[in-house]
Formats: sequence, C-alpha cells, structure tokens
Amino acid sequence: MSKKAKYTKKPAAKPAGKKEAVVKREQRNGVTLPAEGSLCRKVFDDLDKLAAKGEDATFTTAKELLKDEKMADATIRTQTQRWRTFHGKAAA
Repeated sequence: MSKKAKYTKKPAAKPAGKKEAVVKREQRNGVTLPAEGSLCRKVFDDLDKLAAKGEDATFTTAKELLKDEKMADATIRTQTQRWRTFHGKAAA
C-alpha cells in the first residue's frame, strides 16, 4: 500500500428532526441587509438615521457616530460602502 491513506472522510450526518430556521433578509443591488443586532447592522441603522435627517452618510460621519463602539475602521468603511450600494447611491 502506498504512503497515502486510501480513506475518505464522510460528512457528519445531521441529527434527525432538527430543522434550521432560515431568516430571509432584504437584498437590493446585490447587497443583503445585515442581520438584526449585528455590528454591521448598527452601521446600516446609524447611516439610515443620518440620511433621514438629510445629512451626508459618509465614512467620517459614521465613524463619529460609532466612536463608542469597539469596531474596526475597516468594518465601518466596508459597511458604509455596502450601505451606499444597498441604497443605490454607489456603483455595485
């Protein structure tokens, strides 16, 4: 027999009777709305509040709003761009 094992790992069987809940979230312009209660959703919600007031929803303003949150700048920047795409304010 060669040095390589000729065994394959079988996928684990799912327990019978348990069904996973599928949560449908809104999707626009190729971006799915983040899950309720997540850090990414916090960015979306804060940017929605800014836009409702007629203020600029930019990375800088989002960063200022989220300064008390323990969130990386990269997360805020990425979610700001995803928010803009979601609302059709940027290219997909």
